[in-house]
Amino acid sequence: MSAYFEKWDIIYTAKFPESVQCQVCRNYVMPCVSKCNCGHENNISNIVNKIRPVLLWIDKLNWFESMAFAIPLSTTNSMLENKFNEPIEIKDFNFIHTNKDYFRPMRAMIHQSTRIDGNALPSNEIIGKVTDNVKKEKIENKLFSWIFGGSD
Repeated sequence: MSAYFEKWDIIYTAKFPESVQCQVCRNYVMPCVSKCNCGHENNISNIVNKIRPVLLWIDKLNWFESMAFAIPLSTTNSMLENKFNEPIEIKDFNFIHTNKDYFRPMRAMIHQSTRIDGNALPSNEIIGKVTDNVKKEKIENKLFSWIFGGSD
C-alpha cells in the first residue's frame, strides 16, 4: 500500500460497502444483517466484494490526523447529477496511471461514501486526481450536505 495518499486522489479498493435491494419490496438497505421496512430479513455481507475506484476526501494533510471518506466512483450512468451524485468529466481529472481504460468520465456517488482509515485502502496504485477546483467544491459541498444534513 502506498504510504501517503492525498485529498482528491483516485485509487482502486478491493472491497467497498454498497447498498443492495431488499429481495421482497425492492427498497435499498445498507450492507449488514438487516430487516427491511416490509419486515423481510436480508442476510447480506458487511462488505460487498467489488473492485471499485474511489475518490479520497481527506480533511487534513494526512488521513490519520483527520476525518477521511472514500467516495465511490461509477462509470455507469456517468452524467447523472443530483443532490448526492456529481459527474466528473475527463477534463476534471489528471490521470496518472498508464492504462487508458481508466480514462473515462465517472460519477461521484456521495450517498455511498464511507469513513476510512489507512487500513481500508488495500491499493498501491493511484489512478489519478481530481484537479478542477469548481468540481472539487461541488463534491465537497454535496459531501457536507450528506454528512450533516442527512438523506432528505
